[in-house]
Amino acid sequence: MAYSRIEPDRPIPRLSVDLAQDAHISYEGDQWLPGHSASSSAVTAVEVQAAVDDTRDRQESTPVKHDFTTVELEQTSVDGPVKSAPDNFIRSWWREILAIMLSIASLLSTAGVLFAYQNQPLSSWNFRYLPNTVVSQLTTISRSALMLSTASCVSQLSWLHIQEKPRALSELQTFDNASRGPAGAIAMLAFPTRYRIPALIGSLITIATLLMEPFVQQVLQFPLRDEIVKGNATFPTTQIYAPVPEAAIDAATSLTSDLTVDSQTQAAIVNSIYGVPSTNPYTCLTNSNCTWDDTVTLGVCSLCTNVTSATSVSCANSNHVVYTCNYTTPGGFSLQTNTEDTSEIQQYTTRLDTTTKTNHSAETDLIRFATVVEGLDDTTPSITECTLSWCAKVYRDVSVQGSSLFAQIDEYPLSFTGHSIENKSYYDVFEANSGFPTSLNATFTIQVANMESLSTFLSGLLSTGSVIQYSGEQGDNAYSFSIGTAMLSNPSIPYMAENIATGLTNVIRNLTNLTDNYIIQNHGDSAVQVQYINVRWAWLSLPASIVLLGLLLLLITMVESHRAKALVWKCSPLALLFHPLQGWTNGVLDHSSKREMEKCAKSMRGQLLPGDDVGLRIVKS
Repeated sequence: MAYSRIEPDRPIPRLSVDLAQDAHISYEGDQWLPGHSASSSAVTAVEVQAAVDDTRDRQESTPVKHDFTTVELEQTSVDGPVKSAPDNFIRSWWREILAIMLSIASLLSTAGVLFAYQNQPLSSWNFRYLPNTVVSQLTTISRSALMLSTASCVSQLSWLHIQEKPRALSELQTFDNASRGPAGAIAMLAFPTRYRIPALIGSLITIATLLMEPFVQQVLQFPLRDEIVKGNATFPTTQIYAPVPEAAIDAATSLTSDLTVDSQTQAAIVNSIYGVPSTNPYTCLTNSNCTWDDTVTLGVCSLCTNVTSATSVSCANSNHVVYTCNYTTPGGFSLQTNTEDTSEIQQYTTRLDTTTKTNHSAETDLIRFATVVEGLDDTTPSITECTLSWCAKVYRDVSVQGSSLFAQIDEYPLSFTGHSIENKSYYDVFEANSGFPTSLNATFTIQVANMESLSTFLSGLLSTGSVIQYSGEQGDNAYSFSIGTAMLSNPSIPYMAENIATGLTNVIRNLTNLTDNYIIQNHGDSAVQVQYINVRWAWLSLPASIVLLGLLLLLITMVESHRAKALVWKCSPLALLFHPLQGWTNGVLDHSSKREMEKCAKSMRGQLLPGDDVGLRIVKS
């Protein structure tokens, strides 16, 4: 217990209001104050002042015996720490409690949003902002609220630090810097103090909050997954060829037979000759992979044979102007090439000649043709016989990846089995030969009039030739524009025939003027790549740990402040304005630059104590 002696002729010091509740005063000596016994344990400051005034009056008229009166301070003294009655506990910390609750609520909201949409398609997110944006905003709120609470706690620790015992004034600056940002927090890690654990927690929180945003950005991933959609992909096939009604065919054949072939089919044939066969028709979702079961369709197949060596050739020179060669193929086709010299610098030469034979009812052959192709030099011409015939095409392992269709196509020849009549239209019925899959329909029907019309159109189109004109000293070559010239542009005649067969098959499978009864839509599955929301919870562990440390720091600081009965000043600058320094001369305190003040503060030691006159001061030690 410490005592402060007060001489009778000196006024009693005025006590701070903060200390009045805890101050107990007693007197001892030869003279006792009137009206009070020696056993009185405590009196008020007003009573003490009145007693002293009465004593002075008596001393003026009577000799004074110099006794000393002692004032006992049970909880405070000039050489001990301040232990003031604390403010209302909850009221002093309501901002920090609200801030840490907001930080926790924001973090829980983030976890709730992530849990609700974990492993869900990104398309199920129906909000204006993307998931990453929402998570980032919630994290920013949590971090800001956490830093408010942390800064207050670190600042409050500075008052506990200087209240405990005399400290260098520069240590207040260390706490203040730690509450303001990472640089001060790093310096705080090496600062020894009784409150090292909470100070370390506060510093670690300040530094670790810099990592909250980067970690939260790693929480969400949006991987692509294949999602199977049943039955939404289609692959058309047909078992019948009957694109034009019988009445329309009869009317057309009275004019020109090629009018009976629809424009869709004509375009497919011409494009195939020019090297652009029609594409496989199908429907498949964009950016998805589609698959179908094995299926079959009526189609057209090609078969070509090089008969150059088996062809008989007869050439003659007429009047030394026209050189003619006649060719007779094993299939009975007659071909002819001519070379005509019209002048010394001009010459016409047949590069290609094609003849055809059309199909008749009950035959699977659609058209047969032979072609002779002359080279630009004196090499032997190439002669090819080709057949385009009806066949069954089985598509196996059909799939679409991106925009490309992949399939194994097996071709099966057809055999005529008989005729049928339907709605006054004649049909040839064919069946696939042995080896055809038993699980598929092997019967195919072709309308006779449509078949003959198509055969006639092909015959007229392919019965063509190509003549090259050689003129000029520079040897310029000029071709006449014709289907024959287009045939020459193909790598080979078999290649062109295959293109025609493929183009016809594709267009027959999906003729727009066929009825739904004729076109079979085979339904397949689509493997659509869908973006999913994937939550990596491990990346959320750091933000959660930081917030929990913030809660722990607040609880420790509140408990320590309550235990020390310290005033809750936190980071308020008013504390230093209302309770300035005491005990230093003006010469010591007369510094204007920040650097000088920091240097001087390192050697100035003080403690938060009651001042000489009133209230609390940072008193020089």
